[in-house]
Amino acid sequence: MSATPETLLRQALQLTAIDRAALVEGLITSLDKPDPELENADVTNILASATAATTQKIVENLNALHEEGLVIDKLDFVAACVSAYGRQTILDASLHMD
Repeated sequence: MSATPETLLRQALQLTAIDRAALVEGLITSLDKPDPELENADVTNILASATAATTQKIVENLNALHEEGLVIDKLDFVAACVSAYGRQTILDASLHMD
């Protein structure tokens, strides 16, 4: 394919609404097919890198919770953080329960 995505987009925007809808349907259908390369990809390293990149900021934000009132009043939020970011991230924060 010699055309860039930007060129194809410009050309697609010249189409009628019905033709654009057909184009979108075709593109979405093409993405619904299984991709063995993606299915076999090991995302462990990607997830570890993403976690490492965000953990410090999450801990900083959790540490700042005490400035907004009693942390004990935010236990539902802290529980959601445990679910989303893992127990260790919460333990790394110095949450004050007073």
